[in-house]
Amino acid sequence: MAPLFVPVPTLLKVTQSVLIIKWSKPTNDQIQNGFLTNYILYLNDTEYFYNITSFNISTCAECASNIKDLNNLIPGALYEITLSACTKGGCTNSSVLFVRTLESDPDTSDIKIELVEISFSFLVLNWTRPSRPNGLFRKNALFMNDKLVYEGNLTKFKIENLLPNTFYYFYVQFCNFFSCNSSVPARFRTDETAPQGSLVLEAQAKGSNQIELKWYSSPVKQLKPNGNILYSVFVTGPFLVDSDINNLYQIYKNRLDIVQKMSVNLLNTTVMNTKYGILDRILPNSHYQIQINASNSKGFVLSNKVNVQTFKSGPDFLAAPELVYSNCTCLKVEWSPPLLANSEDLLFSYELVYRKKMVWSESGPIEQPVYDDQIISLFSNKALASFYILTNLSAFTAFSFRLTAANFYGQASSEWSQDFYTQETRPEHQAPITVTNVTSTSVYAKFTQASQPNGFISLFKINVFKYMDELVHIGVISVDNTTNTYNITHLEPFTQYLFVIESCNSVGCAQSPFDKFNLANNIYTRTLPALPQRQPPPVLASLNSYTVQVTWSPPIKINGILKHYVLERIDIKSLLQTQTLRKYKFSALKSTFIDDTDIEPCGLYSYRMFSFNQLGSTASTYVNITVSSSRPLIVTPPIISLLNSSSARFEWSKPITLCNLTKYSLRLKSSVQSLSIDVDASAHTLLVTNLTAFTVYTSTLFACVSVLSDSCSNSLTRNFRTPGDMPDGLGRPVVKMLSPKAVSVEWLEPRFRNGEYLSYQVIRLNVHLNRTENLYSGEQMYYLDMDIETSSYMYRVIYINEFGSGISEWSSVVRTESSVSDLIDNKLRYNFDLELTCPTANLAFVKWNVRENEILFYFKKLFSSTRLNYEEFYIELNENKVESQDFFVQSESLIFLNESRDYTISLVIKIETDSSHVYYLTSEQMSCRTKSLRETYDDTQVDLQRSNNELTVVYKLADLLLRFYDRFEFVLEHKDKVLDVKQVSQKCGQVVLAPVLNNEVYLIKLSVCRQDGCVQFEPRIYSFSTLPPQGLSELSLALSGPTSVRVSWQEVAKPNGYQIKYLVFRRLACISSNSLPDCPNGKVCCGPNTYDPIPGYQCCSNHYYIPLGENEICCASNSDVSYNIGGGNACCGDMPYYNTSTQFCCNSEIKNELANHVQLCPVFPPLPRPCQQYQLVSTQNLTFYLDITLNASTLYQYSLCAQNSFGQTCSTQVHTIRTQVTRPQFFSQFNSQPTSAHSLLLSWHPPLKPNDFTLHFILIRNTRQIYRGKSLQFEDKNVQPDQKYIYSIKACNSAGCVDNLNKIIQSPSFAKAPAPIQSVQVLKSSSNITLKWSLPHPVQKLVLTMPQIDLETEFYFSFESNLTHITIPFQGLSQSVLFSTSVFTLSNSSLSASVINLKPSTHYRFQLIACSGQGCSEPSVGHVTTHPDKISDLKKPFLYALNESVVEILWWQPELNGMLAFYKVYRNDVLVATPRDPSSQLYVYQDTGLEANKLYTYVIEASNGVYALETPPAQIRTPLDSTFSKCNNKTLVVSDSIYFLNILKVRLVQVSDTYLTLSYQNGDWQNLLFCVQPSAGFWIKILLLSKEKGGQSVEFSYPDLTQTVTLFNITGLMANTNYSIRLAINSNYPHKKAVTSAGIFVRTKSPLVTFDSVFYAIKNHSNQVSIRWRVNNAIVDKYHIVWTKFNCTNRIFENMTIDGIQRAGNFFFFNSDIQNEFIFNLVRVVAVNEHGVSESPELNFTTRGGRPMPVFDLRTIQVFSTGLKIRFKSKNFYLSHFAVLLEPVYFRLNRSEVIVPVETECRVNSSYETVVSGLGPYTMYNVTVRAVSFSGLESESEEFLLVNTLESTPKYLRTLHFESFEDNILIKFSEPGQLNGVLTKFNLYMNKKLVFSGRDRHFVCTNLQPFTNYSFGYEACTNMGCSRYKDEIVVRTEPSYPTEIEAPNVVKENGCFVLEIYLPLRMNGVYR
Repeated sequence: MAPLFVPVPTLLKVTQSVLIIKWSKPTNDQIQNGFLTNYILYLNDTEYFYNITSFNISTCAECASNIKDLNNLIPGALYEITLSACTKGGCTNSSVLFVRTLESDPDTSDIKIELVEISFSFLVLNWTRPSRPNGLFRKNALFMNDKLVYEGNLTKFKIENLLPNTFYYFYVQFCNFFSCNSSVPARFRTDETAPQGSLVLEAQAKGSNQIELKWYSSPVKQLKPNGNILYSVFVTGPFLVDSDINNLYQIYKNRLDIVQKMSVNLLNTTVMNTKYGILDRILPNSHYQIQINASNSKGFVLSNKVNVQTFKSGPDFLAAPELVYSNCTCLKVEWSPPLLANSEDLLFSYELVYRKKMVWSESGPIEQPVYDDQIISLFSNKALASFYILTNLSAFTAFSFRLTAANFYGQASSEWSQDFYTQETRPEHQAPITVTNVTSTSVYAKFTQASQPNGFISLFKINVFKYMDELVHIGVISVDNTTNTYNITHLEPFTQYLFVIESCNSVGCAQSPFDKFNLANNIYTRTLPALPQRQPPPVLASLNSYTVQVTWSPPIKINGILKHYVLERIDIKSLLQTQTLRKYKFSALKSTFIDDTDIEPCGLYSYRMFSFNQLGSTASTYVNITVSSSRPLIVTPPIISLLNSSSARFEWSKPITLCNLTKYSLRLKSSVQSLSIDVDASAHTLLVTNLTAFTVYTSTLFACVSVLSDSCSNSLTRNFRTPGDMPDGLGRPVVKMLSPKAVSVEWLEPRFRNGEYLSYQVIRLNVHLNRTENLYSGEQMYYLDMDIETSSYMYRVIYINEFGSGISEWSSVVRTESSVSDLIDNKLRYNFDLELTCPTANLAFVKWNVRENEILFYFKKLFSSTRLNYEEFYIELNENKVESQDFFVQSESLIFLNESRDYTISLVIKIETDSSHVYYLTSEQMSCRTKSLRETYDDTQVDLQRSNNELTVVYKLADLLLRFYDRFEFVLEHKDKVLDVKQVSQKCGQVVLAPVLNNEVYLIKLSVCRQDGCVQFEPRIYSFSTLPPQGLSELSLALSGPTSVRVSWQEVAKPNGYQIKYLVFRRLACISSNSLPDCPNGKVCCGPNTYDPIPGYQCCSNHYYIPLGENEICCASNSDVSYNIGGGNACCGDMPYYNTSTQFCCNSEIKNELANHVQLCPVFPPLPRPCQQYQLVSTQNLTFYLDITLNASTLYQYSLCAQNSFGQTCSTQVHTIRTQVTRPQFFSQFNSQPTSAHSLLLSWHPPLKPNDFTLHFILIRNTRQIYRGKSLQFEDKNVQPDQKYIYSIKACNSAGCVDNLNKIIQSPSFAKAPAPIQSVQVLKSSSNITLKWSLPHPVQKLVLTMPQIDLETEFYFSFESNLTHITIPFQGLSQSVLFSTSVFTLSNSSLSASVINLKPSTHYRFQLIACSGQGCSEPSVGHVTTHPDKISDLKKPFLYALNESVVEILWWQPELNGMLAFYKVYRNDVLVATPRDPSSQLYVYQDTGLEANKLYTYVIEASNGVYALETPPAQIRTPLDSTFSKCNNKTLVVSDSIYFLNILKVRLVQVSDTYLTLSYQNGDWQNLLFCVQPSAGFWIKILLLSKEKGGQSVEFSYPDLTQTVTLFNITGLMANTNYSIRLAINSNYPHKKAVTSAGIFVRTKSPLVTFDSVFYAIKNHSNQVSIRWRVNNAIVDKYHIVWTKFNCTNRIFENMTIDGIQRAGNFFFFNSDIQNEFIFNLVRVVAVNEHGVSESPELNFTTRGGRPMPVFDLRTIQVFSTGLKIRFKSKNFYLSHFAVLLEPVYFRLNRSEVIVPVETECRVNSSYETVVSGLGPYTMYNVTVRAVSFSGLESESEEFLLVNTLESTPKYLRTLHFESFEDNILIKFSEPGQLNGVLTKFNLYMNKKLVFSGRDRHFVCTNLQPFTNYSFGYEACTNMGCSRYKDEIVVRTEPSYPTEIEAPNVVKENGCFVLEIYLPLRMNGVYR
């Protein structure tokens, strides 16, 4: 056990760092007879570190006590010591011993002194105590500069009375009871303060541009700096605005001052007692004021100001001379005077010198030209000169000038001017060129520059002339100035040349001499001969079956002397047996053609030509010819029979031929495939299969005769289109699991679209639930399914075109599990708005847009990611990574590609999410094909010029070519032969190519080369035609469709040029008058078409029947679909014009000149009339033309012309063809007009294109035919009033019908407007009126108007509302209150309406109008006057004593609330007067004959005839005496003056809005004092009386005797207020006296108008807007109503001026009619009075406008199973929304309405699209759209759509019905509650196995076991999928006899037989 007790240790010794402890061993009793194991001594620091230290001490058995030394302790610290004695049973602690070590010196090393606050005279310091005080704290001591400033126990102290900006040293002494110790010293500076004292400045001029300064402290008042002093010198005087002379000179030329007076601050940081300074930026002869500023950071001291004048000096700032004019021998320079004259004296002399520098020599330009050492003086001592002309100079030489100017005080020289050059002139004296090393195609030329270049020779020009009986300039070679030799190449062999050299500078060239007139005098160079080149092949023509005509020409380049020709012929037919070669030799002078008559029929021959000169020969290429009798003559096109979408049968007849046919070849070509099928010559029919559906094919039949090769003739081509089919070649969709929330579905376009339009639907199958859903319908080939749950899914795609639909296979199964990792597929498709273009042969331009926020939102949907790291962005080119980009900085890129290649490019972003998964966002692939080099570098310019037979190429190469290529050449070709090649090396120039002939076609090609090869551009074609085309073939016409004609022809035999154009002309066939059928009576016949007569209609282009105005003509367009109407008397194509002598029509163009009329316009033979002019329908270079969109059942005539650059050749035969009959076209809308309550007259116009004479019409109402015939109108007499009917009309002919748009027509009700309201009863009071009336007819609303208060209120009634009384409060400018419930009518009721808060005793006029759906009644007009009301606001009267016997009573008019009847004045309850003045506002009554010094009481009574009111009593005492003067006391009032006591005349000088100004003469005042008794002390007051403030007393202004007139103001008045002003004099000595003058009536002026409120009210019934406003109490002269009305396209401005304004209560109002076409309004009211103009806030509002126009072009864009997407257009602007109404046709579902908001106010003729959802699948809806304005007005619904939604899976499956038997069950299916499509089958599952699939409504399950349970489930299916019944149904078969019974077993036991019977294996029932 632990010891029971441990004694406390004792202290043996204490020092500063050591404690010695002793303790005794516990007794045996204390340790309970145990054994001590050890001691533990605990030492705790309680003041510093609070650490507990333990010492483990072993026991000493022999020791009675133990001693322990504790070392390294802290001096002066208190410690706790505890001893613990331990046994094996535990430890026990002794009591605590507290001991403190002895103190020592404190440790002050960590004391920190901090500056807390600073000023210029005190410091506040803070310091810390030491962490080791080594004893108890005794005191702190602060020492400053070794002086004690503080002693105590604080650690913060403020030291005051310090010097500014002075350093002080501080340290802190810390003391304990042992000793003291000091801290480390700290130094602090006091803050600065403003300097004190004064400065003395002395200054004197030192020369002309320096001032010497000296300043020092004043001996009287010494300067105290109080901080760091900075001296500034303030100088005020003239200074230059810039130190640069060039800038000064520019300022001087701009006529600005270069010297400005300014103050300059020059700093000097000298700190000596006396300061010196030199000012050196000053100007001579100038005055300066100088002052010194001594400053520190807190203030400054200024010295005295000193004025100094600088000395005069010589001029300064002299600019160098400038060049004014120069030519090649002359320079004119001028100069300006010095900018600073520096004295008042004029300059007296100038001196001009120059130096020269040559920049060229005879050998060329000088590389480093220098100036001559000689400086030439032109003049000196020349006064007042400003220019100088230097003549007889050398051309292009540099000169530099310097100017000196002097006055009496000195001189100044300018800098040397820049180099002035004399201008260049043409070089002179050019030496001829030297030619060496002559070959057949080149010479080597040497040359020098002109001996007198007169400038820099920049280049040399070598002119190359060819001498052929004349001198022909063939080109110029430009050589730069770095060489004097050149190798001239590409010359023609055996040709004489003349070479002329030119040296050129910037002005012109010097040419070496040659004789232009006597050519024999020139020295020519002839090139050496060469072999002939470019022998053209012979031209062959088979004249007949036994003759071939051979024509040839000489070689393009003879290159010598032509000797002879050799013609070589090979007999191809003989070549099959033996080789036979024939040659014919002809002299060079021989004719150039022969007739080879040794020819066999059906033969094939080959010819070529050899030409020889003195060096050898050259051969042409072989030319083959088949004898004309060999090829078939005429091949007719095959007859095409289309069997289905993939097969066609072709039939043809044998062509005419002299030779045996060997085969037929049928060639079919389309955009996707080309077929060539060869058949035996005996076959005449061919069946072609595997064609592509819905594809246009071009078919051509070839008949061939084969010898060595095929010789074939082809038929005309014929086009046909295979029928359409459902899409084919469908692939399975590719599905990818992106995340547990998303599956991507992608699919490819079908291999064969088989139609024009294609859309897709995505079907999803939930494998677990066996449920299908339609997810998507549209045109994209990608869908992201984000509505998935934990299940398994399969997807399929339905491909839909206009011919049907195809369904793909099911995709692979996608299983979604909630536990699947986020990383499902790291390749995601995303839209980056990728754009790709390949503009050149080597570049692709890629643009994209990365939307970071959308990507983050996209990932949040997929993976709940909140952070994305964009790791990498790169471009994939043909699936290879080619480039990485910073996609946020860069959004486009250039990629280098190869030419003429196909590329696919996509963008990829590598992204890491916050879950450390990596994904790749991949864009869709874009593809492009790069161009060829021949299509690039379009800025290369090549121009062809011809002179005689030479062709000159003027070129300018593109910069790109010069950058990438180094060799260029032009090649001239003719008929695949190279005639000439010329190389060029310059960027631009010209070359001459070989001679060219007329009527031939040449190719000029540009080749650009570099080391790795050459690129050849597309050739330029050149030809010069002198003949029109020859050998024009005849036309071939064939129908390629019902209204299209294929026109074909052969190429011309001799084009005589290139760019052959074929012009196809067409017109309606000429029909003689007797060939047309007789026109029926009462009809109008336009060509073959018959119409009913319509007023104002005429025949157009012998086909249309349209309205035409006077002097108008109709011209059909080329396609005969449209027409133009205009003034004229003839048609030029489709353009009307006036056929006059100055205009004619040529090829459908109107020309104003007759030049070349015969040459360029085709001339056709005359045709029988009536005939139209031919119209040009095609200009092309092909040999066929497809004329489409012609009129059906119309006879057309065609003609052909061929045209080259010279002229035209036209065929003389006319070819005719008739188009087929088609359905009518362009059937317009029909009109309706009611004729009675039960009939509608429907009328329509015929279609613009009837397309047959069998035209008739079918009219349908509500899907039932009601009319069939040819009339253009029909009266439907079987309609009910106020009902909606759907009409449609068809126009039909023998080919079919065309439907008009459906139109909904509302039949009229033919009800009349209500009759006026009769017998209106009126009840009235002082502020209210009540109107009572009855309604004899049904009404929808009532309208009550009261013009005086601008009231118009509409009341809407409903039968259910029981509304019989309406109260309308009128409170000035309040909006009208509308009571609107519904539009049902209310009749046979008595109603009343009250209008309250009206004015009493006021006359009002009212109108009551009743309205229904048929209109409004005439107004019932009434008048009423409200009763008077009680009088109010009658104030206490004012009493004045005019003298001791007269009292004047004044009172203001009260609110009478009626007409004034009378006033009564009572004195001491006695009636004394009855005054009447209804127009007065202030009433005055004088009561006379009173007694002096007597009290009187007055009361006023006011009456309006009904009510009366008395004022409170008012009292007054008459004065004892009113005599103040010895003069007459009579007081007068005259206009605006008061005659006081008949002496003092006080005048009204000025009236303002807040004060009055009065005046009087001081002389009158003296007279007043003279008259007043001297002993009477008195005072005068001014009395003011107003209704608003009552009575006021104002001190009278006594006179200023220094003036003659005294003016004084009465202030503090109210604006626009009536005041009564009078004077009163009073005295109390010797007794009380008083007298009051008569008064004048004054009204203060009106203030500036301010508007309290402005707003508007729209009055629908009167179609007006009421503008209402209220102003302050200002008087308004007139108002301007500024009104702007506008819509989206127009605006109008109105400014109405109103004088007599209408007033409603406290408000003003103005009414304006609403204009329906202007619905936006901006209104402001402008008030004008004497103070000026005030404007109200602007009102911005809209009126409702007219009724919107109906929408049009209503169509369906997409249809879904539960919705549809529609598009429509509107001509309205500023709509609220569109209302889309969908009514089921068969009323299986409720109708629905969708609101489409309009976002843009001004959007006219724009398309709107909306998606309507929530519809029933497989349901037909009638869709209408109404436009709704903001005021609720709706448009009519003229167009509608009948739309059937797509199928969906069935819903609401019903349970199965069963009939159970022993071994079978009869199952009966019921139709689902909502079928949603065509029921295709039922799927029956028994025990989850499919046992039946079909359409039968019953099924028998056989071979069942009796008395057995079977579970059944089933699905009902449509074309869109299946729906499964929700539950499994268990059915039991009926019981039966047991079966499978085993035989009994007999067992013998103990002599007995035991019978064992077994139960049946199948009980088939309940065992009994």
